[in-house]
Amino acid sequence: MNRAISAAVAALLLATANTAQADAMFRTAPSGKTTRMITYKAWKRSDCSADIGVVKVVSKPAHGTLTPRPGVAATIGKNRVGRDNSCMGRPITGFQVDYRSNPGYRGTDTFVIETTFGKRSMVVDTFTVTVE
Repeated sequence: MNRAISAAVAALLLATANTAQADAMFRTAPSGKTTRMITYKAWKRSDCSADIGVVKVVSKPAHGTLTPRPGVAATIGKNRVGRDNSCMGRPITGFQVDYRSNPGYRGTDTFVIETTFGKRSMVVDTFTVTVE
């Protein structure tokens, strides 16, 4: 393994060492069309109100753009980072991330998003998008 790759792997391991969860996300998107990649949702267990912290792009896609959409209407589903699902089914606002490839691009694109949920936990999602 060359030094640049070794350094990148070491930096990634250090960056994700304190995270609660790291997931690989696989999506398909039509070339040049805006496609929802994910809607992040977090809530306070005490009253089921929104508690999303910070959504940060760690690495941008090489062949497209990301568009953040805070305040999107959503419904609470299965709790991704904890076990309490007492708020399941209730309405909430979330933070949506959309992807759009460069016009005419076909192939694979990747990006990484780090999300802090309130004061509780963090996830790092690595997206692999197949652009058709």
